[in-house]
Amino acid sequence: MGTTGYVRRVARRLVVTGGAGFLGRRVCGLAAGEGWEVVAPSSAELDVRDLAGLTDLVRSVRPDALVHLAYRRAERDIIVDGSRNVASVAATTGVRLVHLSTDMVFGGQEVPYVEADPPGPVGAYGIAKTAAEAAVSAAAPDAVLVRTSQLLGEPDDLGQPQLDVVAAATGDQPFTFFTDEFRCPALAIDVARGVLALARDTAGRAGAAAAVSGPLHLAGPEALSRIELARRIARQLGLDPDRLVSASQADAGVAGTRPGRVVLDSSAAAALGLTCRPV
Repeated sequence: MGTTGYVRRVARRLVVTGGAGFLGRRVCGLAAGEGWEVVAPSSAELDVRDLAGLTDLVRSVRPDALVHLAYRRAERDIIVDGSRNVASVAATTGVRLVHLSTDMVFGGQEVPYVEADPPGPVGAYGIAKTAAEAAVSAAAPDAVLVRTSQLLGEPDDLGQPQLDVVAAATGDQPFTFFTDEFRCPALAIDVARGVLALARDTAGRAGAAAAVSGPLHLAGPEALSRIELARRIARQLGLDPDRLVSASQADAGVAGTRPGRVVLDSSAAAALGLTCRPV
């Protein structure tokens, strides 16, 4: 017996932890614009440390993918235990997981880091994020771990590196921008597009991006010192770059407590069509 009429297209569902955050807002907005049904509970509605609550949510929503962005920088249990819980639920329910990590799992070296390089974090945050990566990989081996760098926003929604420059240039808060600390800053909207591409079209329907697992570097193409980035931001915002204070880590007395030259090689992501523009 034949059929007539039309086939109803069911929207894909996406669960985003940390959806109200700086990157999360952009991921949710892009996903909604693509027709995803987005579920992004607030931290008051969902504590990622609550495994039972997280399990109930995912089983109720039955998402096609889960993007884990939630963290609090100073709270190791949210970073590590929360990430482990998210990965465990994703694995037991068969949901595609995209986990956000950071370049701060590395401590610094002269040549760019590739995905196969072993982590060597400096400082509590980098150590916690490294532990979170290990927990996620153990619980959900098929998850992709997106390592990115400093995230920048638009003039009406600035990222933390930009806010630091505003505070320093206007005299609201003293801040030292290091001459020997290098990162690969990226526009948050570009990273959000990459994250969504990695979540899209699961269960073998995708191109190469959805088949990726393990660490993946997705950062800007320029290696900039903190002071050079700060000066660019100041000029772009119409502020005086000469008001910014710079120093080496050694002169500031923080050598060995912060990452040095951390440059991510993002060529593997670029081969998948996932790129970030220069700042």
